[in-house]
Amino acid sequence: MAKSDKSGEIQRLLQVLEALNETPETLADKTGLSARTINNYIWNDSPLGGPLLRALADGFAVSVDWLLTGRGSMLMADVLPSSTAKPLLPFFETVDLAMVQDFWWLAARCAEESLRQSGAVPGKDYCLLDLYQLAQPLVTAKVAAGEVVFQANEAAG
Repeated sequence: MAKSDKSGEIQRLLQVLEALNETPETLADKTGLSARTINNYIWNDSPLGGPLLRALADGFAVSVDWLLTGRGSMLMADVLPSSTAKPLLPFFETVDLAMVQDFWWLAARCAEESLRQSGAVPGKDYCLLDLYQLAQPLVTAKVAAGEVVFQANEAAG
């Protein structure tokens, strides 16, 4: 499959590798992920997983919003937020994008990143509820399409 046949998400991952002068193997060495995992995303044209997204954001200042949607700048350093306030939604080590709870969190996290890049201040210009409300239409569409499912709560009786 040619580069242009890949999803936008994978095309942007390939742009990141090129911009950082990295290969899946060198990126794996620097992030602790396996080269096989990174290559599987590329060759299988699979949605990027939470550990890779976190490694790129934390280790290389790559914008998760840009990687997933193409909005904004590739690097978070390209856009300086107007505030040094901590985001309301932290990153997590593991995210299962097939589960609606995790997908909703990631959609809200991307909304927050976009707000911060446009100069909004967490807790002043928006609250946690605003983030989840911004994510709701996307999550609703994914649930309706059967792309994400609710995770059963084993504690509920």
